[in-house]
Amino acid sequence: MKFGLFSLITYAGDAPLPGGLIAPKNYRPEQSLESLRLNFELFEAADTLGFDWVSVSEHHYSTSMTPSPIVAAAALSQRVKRADIAVLGPSLPFLNPVRTAEELAMLDNLSGGRLMVALLRGTPPEYLTYGTNPAESRPMFEEAVELMLRAWSEPEPFGWEGAYYRFRTVAVSPTLVQKPRPRILASGNSVESLEFAARHRFDIAFSFANPTTAGRHFATYKEKAQNYGWTPTADNVLYRHYCYIAETDAAAAEDNERYGFYAGYGGRSLIAPTQAEAMPATPKSVADAIGGIVAQSRDYGGTANSAIDRSIPPIIGSPDTVIRRLEELRDVGHVGRVDLIFSSGQLPHELALKSLTLFARDVFPALQIRAH
Repeated sequence: MKFGLFSLITYAGDAPLPGGLIAPKNYRPEQSLESLRLNFELFEAADTLGFDWVSVSEHHYSTSMTPSPIVAAAALSQRVKRADIAVLGPSLPFLNPVRTAEELAMLDNLSGGRLMVALLRGTPPEYLTYGTNPAESRPMFEEAVELMLRAWSEPEPFGWEGAYYRFRTVAVSPTLVQKPRPRILASGNSVESLEFAARHRFDIAFSFANPTTAGRHFATYKEKAQNYGWTPTADNVLYRHYCYIAETDAAAAEDNERYGFYAGYGGRSLIAPTQAEAMPATPKSVADAIGGIVAQSRDYGGTANSAIDRSIPPIIGSPDTVIRRLEELRDVGHVGRVDLIFSSGQLPHELALKSLTLFARDVFPALQIRAH
């Protein structure tokens, strides 16, 4: 198995969260700067300890401080010297896909060819951010991906006339360092997503998934990939969850209870499904559409078609307990890559660092396949 450190780079200051939002007036610059400093210290520690990659993601109007993960990843590329840099979510329906392709190519250059990227649709409540029509998010996403792949591979300038995007001339500069392209991940939470990933030879990713369901989804992914002439392995499957490791199960449980390391995915709402209620200016038609997508989307979770299972507990315990949980993911879920969140809730920074260090000391020798 291979392991990465994922961080939402959440704002660590105290602030009210109506509807999952922090009003700009409640941000404190000194706390924002300290939040960034502590998170980057964790990233640098993960690099030193031998984690295979570090990850950042895109979220809006939330406690996460990465509305542009590409900006965060660019800073990381200059401080994380060995590990790969994973950008999990340029949320394509919100963005200009040509500019995104250009920025990711620049990031691949800044990192010396260490870029990994997840191309995602975004979470339904976040469609409010830029007024994106949620009913069009899938076809917009798929066209944006096709356009980006061509922009990275086409040796000559070209034009694009699609259903959602039109460009007279596309010529990405700089070009990618990695050829033909960086490692790309896509959602593994629905049959449509698995088909899309298999067709493009993308990896798949799950968050908070039931290992048994993940295994079933992998079987579907493998079947569809074979129809396109290739066979994925566990190395093509990434899994994400919260992780806290201490010397004993009792110590880990005590710290979790004391500091709220894990309480409803981190103790504070990252994106609230009721976010529209906190935005009086949101047209009711848009809010209703988002509500419908949240209820019906196969990629959002909470449906029979999704691998997401919010009852699956975080990976918390002694080294032996954590190893057993990861072995289950490997053996039942066919997971070869695990993206772990080590800092959450009100967990003191020194305990997050200690947990990270224990993981590298005790779990790596049992499970890690070295990539570097």
